[in-house]
Amino acid sequence: MEWRERQSASSRRCGARLQEQDRPAFQRLQAYLTNTYSALARDNRHERAPDGAAWYAYNVKVHTTTRRTPREIHELGLSEVKRIRAQMDSLIRSTGFVGEFAAFTHMLRTDPKFFYADSATLVRAYRDITKTHRPRAAQAFGRLPRLPYGVSTIPSYSAPSQTTAYYQGALPKRTGRPVLRQHYKLDTRPTWEMEVLTSHEAVPGHHLQIAISQELEGIPEFGATADIPRSSKDGLSTPRVSAPSWDWKRIRTPSSGSSPTRCGVRSGW
Repeated sequence: MEWRERQSASSRRCGARLQEQDRPAFQRLQAYLTNTYSALARDNRHERAPDGAAWYAYNVKVHTTTRRTPREIHELGLSEVKRIRAQMDSLIRSTGFVGEFAAFTHMLRTDPKFFYADSATLVRAYRDITKTHRPRAAQAFGRLPRLPYGVSTIPSYSAPSQTTAYYQGALPKRTGRPVLRQHYKLDTRPTWEMEVLTSHEAVPGHHLQIAISQELEGIPEFGATADIPRSSKDGLSTPRVSAPSWDWKRIRTPSSGSSPTRCGVRSGW
């Protein structure tokens, strides 16, 4: 049997199983979650749980590195949205564009001048951006990870369901990590997002943060590889890269008001 015939037969078997076994199983699960589980579940709002307000405040602290209350963080978010929107409106006026905000964003998402015609050119442009970021990062932070990184395309088999870009992890201290860029549907990959995406995924973003933490010496392995939300997921901050000074024998717990991690500092770019 030729490979095309085997492939076709395999596809038919998979399709039959999906329809006859998998789909009915998911339908039963959906019915159970909707009709039984959800009806018996408690109200999951934090204020209804024991010590819920304290738990919520602690998580706010973990993710923001500050001692501000959840209400203060919320108010800060509202004021930042207002400030940024004012800057956006001012920038739009400075371009000479005539029209409403929605019309301007529509233009950004549809004008052909903001898009590359082929994936090779798009990836090459991303690589050019990384070459300018490294010397700027050295000036801003002083210390860069020894581990290199590169830019590759997202595999075609997963591209239709993948995000625009992501940082691909690897074994600590062993190999370089690629920053994978989307090449699927190029008319949805505008050039004006390239700088910020490169900053977020590579330097001074995930690569700078994760690679440096994994190169730290004199601490347990879990300390070097732990996924600390406020240092590895914050797109506006980077880890303070001074020498490690944590006392791992006296790790503070939530009850003592702190946890061991690097502080976040704004990149200032």
